[in-house]
Amino acid sequence: MIESVRLKSFLVRGTLLASLAAGASAPAWASPYQEEIAKMKAEMDAIIASSQSIPKAAPESAIRVKSKGVGDPYPAADRLARENGSRYLDERPEAMQGWDNSSAFSVGDRADPKFDKLRALWENDARECTPLEAHLPGVEINSDLHDFVVPLRELQAYLALQGILFAPFGMRDWETVRFSTYLEADFYKTNPVRREHVKSKLQTFYRIVPFVTTGTPEQVTKAIVKLAAQRGYEDVTPRNVKGWVAGYHASFLQQRVTPNVHNGALLSIDEYDDTLPIKDIFCLVTDDFGRSWLYKRDNPKTGKEYTVRDLSFGYIAQTSAIPLGEATEYFTNAYVDERLARERKMTPEQVMAEREALAERTFREAAKKAPNFQRFWAEVRDQHKKMEKVAAQAEIVQPDLIRRELSKAGMPMDLVNGLADYARETYRAAQRLAHAVVEYLQKRLQSIWQ
Repeated sequence: MIESVRLKSFLVRGTLLASLAAGASAPAWASPYQEEIAKMKAEMDAIIASSQSIPKAAPESAIRVKSKGVGDPYPAADRLARENGSRYLDERPEAMQGWDNSSAFSVGDRADPKFDKLRALWENDARECTPLEAHLPGVEINSDLHDFVVPLRELQAYLALQGILFAPFGMRDWETVRFSTYLEADFYKTNPVRREHVKSKLQTFYRIVPFVTTGTPEQVTKAIVKLAAQRGYEDVTPRNVKGWVAGYHASFLQQRVTPNVHNGALLSIDEYDDTLPIKDIFCLVTDDFGRSWLYKRDNPKTGKEYTVRDLSFGYIAQTSAIPLGEATEYFTNAYVDERLARERKMTPEQVMAEREALAERTFREAAKKAPNFQRFWAEVRDQHKKMEKVAAQAEIVQPDLIRRELSKAGMPMDLVNGLADYARETYRAAQRLAHAVVEYLQKRLQSIWQ
């Protein structure tokens, strides 16, 4: 009885699908669905086809980082990144470790109120026309510009030659605001439905340089990307991806140092905000170069002196797994130069293949030390084995049930047979899909040890 109710509720869609599966011409009202159904079938075939191949992995030696000399922090940093990857994969985020546990702020699902406090203190510095101060424990303003995303004075001169002011915001000279964060967030651990709040020691180091500029976001971004490329940074901004609306107001750069240590950069630029309480341009441009530039020039668009409304505000934020600066610059350059020299002899396809192989090897090494993850994959594999058996039984039983019930309902036999055939093909497809998942996961589990 219950099965009959289910079948009757399925009649409208079932009639359409059955007619298509049987090769009959669909009714006129059904035509909008034909393309969708064909697409679904094509997607299933694509999923099954892709499940037959396992990504190639680089040899284990490829992810072992050899020291470049005394004081090189990258071998230890790469090892820590791999260990944290394994802990995360094993659903043990609380076990992830930091470099030196000196974090000042937390990042994750909840905004750390100390960020808002620091922002308010900086706004007060600007209102009082005083340089920005660190204010909070763990925050430092430092003049060490080594190993940064771009050479700031060179960038300043490069833009000045184009008639564009680029100057530090709220500082007498170029300096970086330094701090580090730890990850605190809600994670799905052993329970796939309920998340658990975890305070980990996973650490990220930041160096932030706030700036003011008379250039457009596009002009400044292109200049930064150009100079950063000389230091091995790649622009990974999804600017050409549908849905990206930030334009040149935000950009993301990445510097691949070792297989598992990638320094990053976020570039953010916004025009003047009328809500800002600072009206004196010389409370914002406080370095000697910037002030001299403004004293000697008028805005070519207005013919008048520059005002705060003519400025854009932004920052370059460098992120890293270790604190960067003069002590790391030599080693960063050594790894990056070695990679760039090798990649210049390769095609883009070869570079991508190498990176994917390194990522696959890293994944396998992490999975070896993640028994919870291995157990999860095995459970999913066994579930699909059961699904395959259920679908095989249904392929035999359900078509006959459909014929019997729909014949009783008085449906024309050609339609009954079409729907029964469609049901058989559906369960057969379910078998194929479940079997493909079982095969894939079995291969994947075996590949971890290869």
